[in-house]
Amino acid sequence: SVPEYEEEKTEAFHILVYPNPSSGMFTFKSSELDRQLILNVYDITGRVIDTDQFIHSTQLDLSSFENGIYIYTVADQNGDTKTGRIILRK
Repeated sequence: SVPEYEEEKTEAFHILVYPNPSSGMFTFKSSELDRQLILNVYDITGRVIDTDQFIHSTQLDLSSFENGIYIYTVADQNGDTKTGRIILRK
């Protein structure tokens, strides 16, 4: 038989990254106040250069890396993923 309820799907979260471009320090802020998120940052070759777990916001220091474009993914436990790029310009 068909269940008489609909499964609730959580709304996707939003990520704000600033400043971008930056000379080294980036802030990642989520629209979610209580959902644990996983941040991965990749260099242009696809190598993971940093990873972090956070709730709501975190800071990332790339000042020891070379100028360029880096890709980030932020994912929650439901599989929702946001992808973007950050620019390091010292």
